[in-house]
Amino acid sequence: MKEIPPIFKRFWPQILYFLICPVYFMAFILLYKPAGIIHFFDMGKGALSFNVSITTCIIFGVLILTRIAFFTLRRVMKLNWDLYVTWCVGELFLCSAFLSLYFVLRYRGTIPYFDVLGVCMAIVFSTIIYPFAVLTMGLALNKSGMRAAAEQDDLIRFQDENKRVKLVIATSAVLFISARENYVQIYYMDGERIKDYVLRTSMKGIEELITKHGLVRSHRSYFVNPTHIEVLRKDREGQTVALLDVPAYAAGTSTGINTSEGSVSIPVSKRYADALTSMLG
Repeated sequence: MKEIPPIFKRFWPQILYFLICPVYFMAFILLYKPAGIIHFFDMGKGALSFNVSITTCIIFGVLILTRIAFFTLRRVMKLNWDLYVTWCVGELFLCSAFLSLYFVLRYRGTIPYFDVLGVCMAIVFSTIIYPFAVLTMGLALNKSGMRAAAEQDDLIRFQDENKRVKLVIATSAVLFISARENYVQIYYMDGERIKDYVLRTSMKGIEELITKHGLVRSHRSYFVNPTHIEVLRKDREGQTVALLDVPAYAAGTSTGINTSEGSVSIPVSKRYADALTSMLG
């Protein structure tokens, strides 16, 4: 299932949900005055305005808590559309549950809780579902959100073996990655110079992440960004190497970098040579 756009993970959209939804709920009931809802809220005691005010505050409070929880957990959840829709439905159910508790107390227990819950769910789902849907579609189609998604997709977030983000870098800046025992060494461009970052993880641990961003394997111990490959050549020993579009002097003091014909080069094994050749045309 496709992940939700990054805009949903920011804090200001959460504010929209817990401000707009309660206001819409109150305005809908007081202005439109649907007969069934008015009768239930009035309680035959002229308590309409009071009960609408209290229930609006309850919805406001529940959404503040759930939206803060969502914002807090956004980094540890794989936020696809299935999960997000489920979260929204759960929020509506929680609003219904707390409204039911309030009305059971207001009716002094003369109506069973689950009977009240059914009524409250019908009220909540038939009203707040509209601002939820409009906000969700509006954010999903927001141009700034789509731009953020594009920017987000172009960033690789390298995590160590404990799933902690250690390096965030644009895909286009990555040159190649090599294995170093219990580590991997990430080589990337920073201006006109090559820099490297040693990350405690395995090639297998990052393979899914980096292949998703277009890096390909050139050797048992190397992944390379094909957009930086200029040509495949044989070196003096007859081994195939990939010459990158980076001059040798850019390596500076970075360790573990090989050069050939004045360019940075990395080994290419027979197993991956044909695939790389086809990719380069």
